[in-house]
Amino acid sequence: MGQSNQLEEHWPPSGWRAFEDIDKSHGQTMLKDPANALIKGFSYDVQPVQTFRTENHQSFFTYELRIRGWEYNIQNESRELSILSFMIKDRVNLKIPKDPLIFDIKVNGQPLKLTQRSAHRALSAAIFMMKQINRDGVLNVGRILKLYKIHPSQRSLYDTDNQRQDSLRCGLLDACSAQKKQSVW
Repeated sequence: MGQSNQLEEHWPPSGWRAFEDIDKSHGQTMLKDPANALIKGFSYDVQPVQTFRTENHQSFFTYELRIRGWEYNIQNESRELSILSFMIKDRVNLKIPKDPLIFDIKVNGQPLKLTQRSAHRALSAAIFMMKQINRDGVLNVGRILKLYKIHPSQRSLYDTDNQRQDSLRCGLLDACSAQKKQSVW
């Protein structure tokens, strides 16, 4: 109980304007599907993980953001899913880029390679899902993850991030492929 009071005092995380539209650090929505005898639900919660201090005795937080889903059927069987989770730090200095302050991104329980693009897309997807949950909206999780290009099937998009593309080998491969195209025509 003490943690939630402490969190509510410090919500939203410092320096993150995207979270200002989200009133609470937790939310839940449910959908009843009588045709298939299912109850589906989605929730998010943001919990402080640790507090650290600097020389001037200011407190800063690290938060763990988790978006989960579940479903129950008529046979009393349940299934729980971890949709998206990551850690985020307070952003005290607005001149510091956002991406180093986001880490440990997991999509469907699997780690996602941390790059500037993946951090930005994970944050954008989380904000969108949190707003939908607060509006009691229905989430199509697979579609949202694909739209924001963080779905597990799209992991290859981040394989070339943070790698040099100006090597001699890349230039030779480009020249060879251009030569093959010309010879075909």
